[in-house]
Amino acid sequence: MKRKEKDNQEQLINRQIDEAFFDAGNTSTTECTGLKYRPALSDYEDESYDEIYHFLPPSDI
Repeated sequence: MKRKEKDNQEQLINRQIDEAFFDAGNTSTTECTGLKYRPALSDYEDESYDEIYHFLPPSDI
């Protein structure tokens, strides 16, 4: 395979991957950041968040 044909094929594959990724809606603005997407509206909601992921360091540090 010629180099130019290979480059074109690689570009096509990368474009297909990008289109499939973004079309599937797999993006997240908070994924793996440790940030809440919005502040909790109540103490109960804040406690629920904390059960899933500890957003603050332990208080004994």
